[in-house]
Order: sequence, then structure tokens, then C-alpha cells
Amino acid sequence: MKDLMTNSNTTIKKLRLGDEITTYCGKCKDERLHAIISFSTQSKVDRVQCRTCQGIHIFRVKRSEGAASRTVKGSSARSVAIDNNLPLRNYSTKERFSVGDRISHSKFGSGTVTGVRDGKIDVRFGKDERILIHAC
Repeated sequence: MKDLMTNSNTTIKKLRLGDEITTYCGKCKDERLHAIISFSTQSKVDRVQCRTCQGIHIFRVKRSEGAASRTVKGSSARSVAIDNNLPLRNYSTKERFSVGDRISHSKFGSGTVTGVRDGKIDVRFGKDERILIHAC
């Protein structure tokens, strides 16, 4: 195959437009699958489109596990004490929720509200965090 480069031990696939690659998505706030939509002049991945939220952004190289992580300052820090004794409320776009509420979602399961802003809530479902709509 012309798109494969090999050396003594491994086979490396040459990336092309439309190929999928995993990278960090700023909208989703997590590692997600992306489609390659452009390359730089040095033939490196430049821009990608998230398969989950359809957001388009620059390609971010995954940090190594030993690399120092950024510190979160101010109101964007999302540390919410989870009280498992609170009852689960069924999620509905017509309901109002506040930080700390536990909700039950038909697709994502049970989660805890970690942030509230105009018409939207941030909800942590296990390791994933989702943005959902709620009543104003």
C-alpha cells in the first residue's frame, strides 16, 4: 500500500484528510475523536473537527502523563461536594437545577450539577461532564 511507511519493526499509516485522530476538545472539555480537516505546510495535522460537538479547532498534541497540568483559578474551578444522600431528580429542560443537585438522565445516567449559568447547567456523569439545558 502506498500510504503505509515501514521500518524494521513497525508499520506507520500516513495521515490523510478525513482520517480520525484522538485529541483534546475545548468545547467538550475531554479527549474526543476528531476528523482531520487540514495540514500545516510541514505536513503536520493543523485543524480538526470534533465528532461529538462538531467544533473546529487547532490540533492539540496530547500531553504526556508526567507533564504538569494547568491550574484552574477563580470561578471556573469545578469542585462540588457530592452528597449521595440527596434524592435523584429526573432531568427535564423545563426544570430548574442548582449546583449540587443530583439528576437522572435517560441517556447519561445519574450525575451531579457542578455549574449553573443562564439557561445551561454543567453536569458530571462519572468521568464525563456534559452541558445540558434547564429552565431559566
